[in-house]
Amino acid sequence: MTRSLKVDQIYILDVSDSSSFIYGDTGNAFSRSRTIAIERSIPIFRHAEGRFTDFSVFTRSVPIQTVQSPSISAFLAHNELSTIHIDSIHINEVTSSSSIQIGELHRGSMTSRMKYVKQESDIVLGSSLAKSLKVY
Repeated sequence: MTRSLKVDQIYILDVSDSSSFIYGDTGNAFSRSRTIAIERSIPIFRHAEGRFTDFSVFTRSVPIQTVQSPSISAFLAHNELSTIHIDSIHINEVTSSSSIQIGELHRGSMTSRMKYVKQESDIVLGSSLAKSLKVY
């Protein structure tokens, strides 16, 4: 028996950073995302800074979890209607190796690695505004 999907309305604002929106049945979905985010109190970009190999979070092995499916013989479903019907979906953001799937997904593996670095400048920390807010 084939199954059909009917979605009346889908609103997605943003899909980014190795993420996906999949409508329909899919055999496999795999995505990987690596990000180095550097935030500075004074926005300065230095060329070629932040190599992935500089941070262990990007080189460590990823633990793999397996999901054991229940025995098919122990589960019996009879669907009179072969249609998945969804009235409305509203999604603000799908990011960092995540996936929105409407339908069946046989196998999926999503991995996201992020290193966030925040650097404060001595100039900003010593400013009169920082002193008035007691930020040290």
